[in-house]
Amino acid sequence: MSRHFVVKQMDLHEWRTPTCASATCEFYRAIQDDVIAWWCENQRTDLPWRTGARTESSSSSLSSKRVAGSSGSATARTPLYNPYEVWVSEVMSQQTRMETVIPYFKKWMDKFPTIEALAAASEQEVKAVWAGMGYYRRALYLQKGAQYLIEWSRRQSSADHSPTSAASMPSTQEELLKVPGIGPYTSAAVASMGFGEAVCSVDGNVIRVLSRLRGERGFDPKVPANVKRACAWGQELMGNTPQTASVVCRDPSALNQGLMEIGASVCRPGGAPLCSSCPLQAHCCAYALLHAGEIDAIEGVIPVRAAVTPKRSANEVCVVHEVIEDSAPTPEASQRRFVVMRRPPTGLLAGMLEFPTVSAATENGEVGEGCALQEHPLCVLPLLQTRKMKPLSVRTCGGIRHIFSHIDMHVEVLHVQWPAQVSAPQLLGAVASVVDEHHVDGGRSPFPAAARIFFMSEAELRGGAPSRLMLKVLHQVSSSEVKRKRSATARKEEALVSSSTAKTTKRRVVR
Repeated sequence: MSRHFVVKQMDLHEWRTPTCASATCEFYRAIQDDVIAWWCENQRTDLPWRTGARTESSSSSLSSKRVAGSSGSATARTPLYNPYEVWVSEVMSQQTRMETVIPYFKKWMDKFPTIEALAAASEQEVKAVWAGMGYYRRALYLQKGAQYLIEWSRRQSSADHSPTSAASMPSTQEELLKVPGIGPYTSAAVASMGFGEAVCSVDGNVIRVLSRLRGERGFDPKVPANVKRACAWGQELMGNTPQTASVVCRDPSALNQGLMEIGASVCRPGGAPLCSSCPLQAHCCAYALLHAGEIDAIEGVIPVRAAVTPKRSANEVCVVHEVIEDSAPTPEASQRRFVVMRRPPTGLLAGMLEFPTVSAATENGEVGEGCALQEHPLCVLPLLQTRKMKPLSVRTCGGIRHIFSHIDMHVEVLHVQWPAQVSAPQLLGAVASVVDEHHVDGGRSPFPAAARIFFMSEAELRGGAPSRLMLKVLHQVSSSEVKRKRSATARKEEALVSSSTAKTTKRRVVR
């Protein structure tokens, strides 16, 4: 194969076959059929949103027909899924591993089984179910979308002069794009998997598959214009363009899911593609280029490996203030009450709970470390000792690392235990004043800490939508306590052994 092939593919933006011929309707149909047949044989069966097949497409006559030209057992129409479940699963799957999504999806559907239930829930209820999965704005957009759909369904009922029924979702991508939080990818997924509309849902996995099918060298998937190009290729393959209207896909749901699954497991994001296992090998220009010696490898070449943006480093100090109840026989037996803050409504972890946290950087930009941490202003010891309030203990608990999409955060954790007699208003006020003075993002927060600081029991905290970072901090404190107790027990046992040995030695000397 000559290098002229690559020039044609890139210059004309025309889909060509591995033999450099122009793609025909038969070529598109063959790709559709091979993807659908592969997916029907290899689809995951453990995904809960795929178990609730709602109905089959209105083209029921196609449901029993084998896909033309396919060697697999694919039918021309797979059952459609519950659109609401598709929507939730697709939003959860963005930037989250599938193994993590499955239990969260089940918990979500138990709590919010319908659009109405989600729309009527409080923001805290929504966050509590989502807690631990990260990217919390996804959950809030789901709720905003549900509230929009309630009103949309009412308008539809009014326009149709029909009695108001259960809230539903629009059946077309065009209408779904009007729902807050639903973009091109999710709208296409819901429209195709929930209603059978022939629209291609193009995510990162699909972009990789399409760019390799076309042999697009120099293609950077992070460039917005290239993402638009890939979306156009997807619609072309789906038969959703004037040029390919004669080969409209007979099973859009299966084609979309098949392309995504091939991109995730065969034409994978990390490592060399498993070309020998790929159902699209015969149609793939990247594979042809590799075997013709035009390229040395597919991985990192088609598409090009995007430059990794370095994460910003952040160093913070978090102080866990705990009040010990008098009624408890020991501090360990008490109901744990903590000073907790709600983060500002905008920015990182917006509106989530956290223990009081400030930047670890000093005025000269250096980070405090070592034993000086126990004298950190956030421990508020000087502020309260002047009022004759002393803590039971002040301990460093070590550091934890937490990775966000754009931040590599290191947090030094301290634990301060206070007696029940401590003045709650004064403790909260002292902590709030330090947080305002040492605002994490630099400067003074536009959201005063005094308005978002309060006490919570451990049970309330765990049920109140804590972030993964907050749970890490709490675990660090608990682990530190366990280590301290073990160390104290070991010292006592060592002292007893030493004392016993000394007494035995003394008796021998006396004798």
